Amino acid sequence: MSTAQERPNQPLQYLNGRINLLQLKEHFKGTFLDLVSSQSTGSKALVWDKQLLSPLNLIVEYSSLRERSVDHMFHLDTEFVVNSDIPCYVFVVRDDYSVIEMLARIALKCKSSLAAGSMTFSLIFIPRKSTVGLRLLQDLGAVHLFKKIESLHIDLIPLDSDILSMERPIDFRECFVEELTDLSYEVSKSLMTLQALYGPFPRVFAKGRWSCHVCDTVKRMIRLVDKSFTSQPSQIDAVVLLDRTVDLITPLVTPLTYEGLVDELFGINYTVTQLPADRFPEDEGKGNKQKKVTLNSSDELFTDLRDLHFASVGGYLSRRAKNLNVVMDERHIAQSVSQLRVFVAKIPHIQVTKRSLGLHTTLAELVKEVIDDVAFSELKSQEQKFLEEVDHDRINDYIEKLIGRQGDIKSILRLICLQSQVGNGLKIKVFEHYKREIIHAYGVQHIVTFHRLESAGMLRIQQQASKTYSSLRRSLKLTRQVDVRNAEDIAYTHSGYAPLSVRLIEQLIVKPGVGPISWKRVDDSVMRLIPGPHTEFSPRSEQEGVDTTNEGQKLILVYFIGGVSFGEISALRFLSQTEDSIANFIIATSRLNNGNKLMESMLSTRTS
Repeated sequence: MSTAQERPNQPLQYLNGRINLLQLKEHFKGTFLDLVSSQSTGSKALVWDKQLLSPLNLIVEYSSLRERSVDHMFHLDTEFVVNSDIPCYVFVVRDDYSVIEMLARIALKCKSSLAAGSMTFSLIFIPRKSTVGLRLLQDLGAVHLFKKIESLHIDLIPLDSDILSMERPIDFRECFVEELTDLSYEVSKSLMTLQALYGPFPRVFAKGRWSCHVCDTVKRMIRLVDKSFTSQPSQIDAVVLLDRTVDLITPLVTPLTYEGLVDELFGINYTVTQLPADRFPEDEGKGNKQKKVTLNSSDELFTDLRDLHFASVGGYLSRRAKNLNVVMDERHIAQSVSQLRVFVAKIPHIQVTKRSLGLHTTLAELVKEVIDDVAFSELKSQEQKFLEEVDHDRINDYIEKLIGRQGDIKSILRLICLQSQVGNGLKIKVFEHYKREIIHAYGVQHIVTFHRLESAGMLRIQQQASKTYSSLRRSLKLTRQVDVRNAEDIAYTHSGYAPLSVRLIEQLIVKPGVGPISWKRVDDSVMRLIPGPHTEFSPRSEQEGVDTTNEGQKLILVYFIGGVSFGEISALRFLSQTEDSIANFIIATSRLNNGNKLMESMLSTRTS
């Protein structure tokens, strides 16, 4: 019997947008199933690394595994015990030190059975095995106990019709603090997978050091494939690669879209958020403290709600509820059999809509309880002051108050980093004061936290007076007055702040009727102020461009290396829906991020 559970099956039509991302899912699913089947022809058990359960649940269903003679599934943890009646175990794991240590202990306990051939162990690393990991397994004396050790390269996972993500938990730190090349290699491989399935990209644009490095890697990879590769038709018109360090401001600011707030307050992981079960009457008596809710385009109501500013959510839900009541009342006025038949046909959709309305009404209430609190209002007010360059050059009283109250350190660090970003660094007196106060209040381990934030460029000491943010704010209209209920600009996503990253894409792509897409479209002064080099190339030929004068929207893949926020995703969707837009967007990323997740990846938890 399986001890590893999967989410309920859902219809997969939501993956079929401008391009069919179901094709990518099926590619990974087929590769995984073939690899599992090759381990043994008979009955087998899969043992899952817990961290891989959520992504692989989005790729492969248990019913498909059963067809490949997978009769048992287990979690890999300290309580896992091998059953001698199962002849073949296939371990599906990450290349992680603690996981490999656990594998070695399990294998060594079963050494006699494995040596006798009465049982076999196989090992599949996702996304790839490393020399370091194999060496560790060898040093622990267990590498020879595994019949097969293989890799399965699953990178970008389709989360929705326009979102692909690797969901690497410390992606930003890997790249911009530890300077590891693993992530850039995985991004390069993922781009090659997309080109194999959807055709070579006519043009690739990159801004940032790691994005330019990915371009160079992809060029080398293309040279190694068959020449016919570049002659295939392409479904994607252009790719824009952006380092997260191109815009470090946006992930620090709290988005005010519906989906952005749900992610900020409750977290969304692999399209699932967890909410207090006691707020949902249908879950009473089940004994669960948390209710898991899937949020993607399979929910028609959520598709309409997700990108709205939260101020518009209540009115929208009210209108939908009234419309539903009108439809329900049709049963009272139906007088003929044909009219009744029409109403009966609507019942399944009515029931789905009613459940969805109940869910999102409760979820909106949970969000509203938080954002109506004084603490949230004060936080947003301080963010807005920094964005408008008010009192950003001195020790901030509100930050001082939060530290004195032992507030959430992630929120405090976000504000300090935001102050640093808009001021082109902190004055040395301000920097040292914040650092000293954080260490005194939260522990000496945060010396390392500050070092990481400095290494990534999120925090820095001001070397000279500079107006970088001021200039960008003016040139790109980063702050402006907006009517959040009748949005006419992407700044609605953060109540008056337009994500810098999306403004850059707007400059690059959305300008109509000015010839092929090129970095030359963006003002030189803007390109100089935004950190990192830039480049562009064509996998087909250096002369090929993306013409924006043709009719119809172009399909643009925007790939964020180091994470993207839901606020930025909503802004890109808004751009594609404007009257003069020439682009539709698919968003790819190493992680769906927010400020709290970003800070959590930078925090040091070691106290000695």
